[in-house]
Amino acid sequence: MINGIDLPMILPTMPCRGAQMLKYEGERAMTEETFLQQFEELSAQIDQLPVDQQPRLRKLAEETLLRYQTNKTNIDQANAALDDWRLQVKYQIFDAEASLRERQQKLGGE
Repeated sequence: MINGIDLPMILPTMPCRGAQMLKYEGERAMTEETFLQQFEELSAQIDQLPVDQQPRLRKLAEETLLRYQTNKTNIDQANAALDDWRLQVKYQIFDAEASLRERQQKLGGE
């Protein structure tokens, strides 16, 4: 506690990592497993189309998968950076509280 403010309470306590879910209004949550399963279903449906229509749709599906993988990587990196930031903030709070205690002890001891 510094100047009457309990600093650890201002830090988010929700978990940073875990199952990444995508959710859109009116839809159920989509886990990575669900996405990959639906992607496989899409690939199977593309295989059933006439041969002249397959390349264009397959290219779009591959671009979608690449975007998904890029987004997942970016989210993982952002979560790691957020975890590091939280740790740094906790250390700074600890250091500030320790400095305050030391200062109070010096003032009280003199």
